[in-house]
Amino acid sequence: MDRSDYLDVLRRESDAFAAAVADAPLGDPVPCCPDWNVADLVYHLGEVHASWRQIAAEGILDPATMSEVPRLADPFLVEWYRAGAPVLLDTLTRADPSTPVWTWCSGDDVAWVIRRMAHETAVHRWDAQRALGAAVPIEPAVAADGIDELIEHFLPEGDLSDPGETVRFEAIDTGDVFSVTVGNDALRRTPAAEPDVIARGDASDLLLALWRRVPVTVLDVRGDATVLDRFLARGDLD
Repeated sequence: MDRSDYLDVLRRESDAFAAAVADAPLGDPVPCCPDWNVADLVYHLGEVHASWRQIAAEGILDPATMSEVPRLADPFLVEWYRAGAPVLLDTLTRADPSTPVWTWCSGDDVAWVIRRMAHETAVHRWDAQRALGAAVPIEPAVAADGIDELIEHFLPEGDLSDPGETVRFEAIDTGDVFSVTVGNDALRRTPAAEPDVIARGDASDLLLALWRRVPVTVLDVRGDATVLDRFLARGDLD
């Protein structure tokens, strides 16, 4: 996927999120996000959009210089979100992807922000729809790229001093395969390694299982399932 693809995903998923919460009972729980209701989810995604919009627009390199995003009263949250989402899209469309910015991981430019916002919004759109009864799967190519992003930026990469445990994820609808070996609080991509466990399924189900949105029972797991359980229990995925 390239920059224009991510911007298209961000636009579609932002609109779908807004549609999902437009007339939603804001006090309803969000099953995939413990202790959150729909209002909390709307504020969270709106706050994330506002924060990264500021980072991209101002080329922020020190998060201490950022302005806080105050929370409005619940009845105003949906309209606040709807007003902010297109501003984020416009900001990221106009921004130079190579502009250096602060991030909390190995990404260090606006291009990283564009990709992150596409995936953040897609997963939370699914959360909103799930809270309201029926969630549409994440598009296969988007979900496969989301798995790649998660492995690349959310898990600590480094050399392993022990053999580690290898997990292979196979997206049956896109043909993508992701193999990682984990140990000693570090990770490396090991495409040729013999896996201890293989998890197969549609890319959307794989991504949502990695983000702990759906149980591993939706996947076809072959091999040592306890290795997969340990991988999914990692604190990096909280």
